[in-house]
Amino acid sequence: MSKLTEAARHESCIRCGRDDGTVVAAHINGPIAHWLGRGMGRKPHDLFCAHLCSRCHDDMDGRSNRDPDNKQREWAELVLRTQRRLIDMGVIK
Repeated sequence: MSKLTEAARHESCIRCGRDDGTVVAAHINGPIAHWLGRGMGRKPHDLFCAHLCSRCHDDMDGRSNRDPDNKQREWAELVLRTQRRLIDMGVIK
């Protein structure tokens, strides 16, 4: 586990604010993930994660019927907000 993914422990969900012990570093998903290094058996770099609770992770990973374009924009926003959090925490310098 990298410092980037480990930093999600004990944090609240960057999307809904839930602090229920299920928050993980969720790797960006969908077409945008392929531009960021996702491939067969390979996830994007840990820098492209969002701190999400299990409910939001399920929703963002496509197990819902949301508009794909809106979902990609939201993924980008959540990853950037998480990166800002990681900078504030001192994990990214």
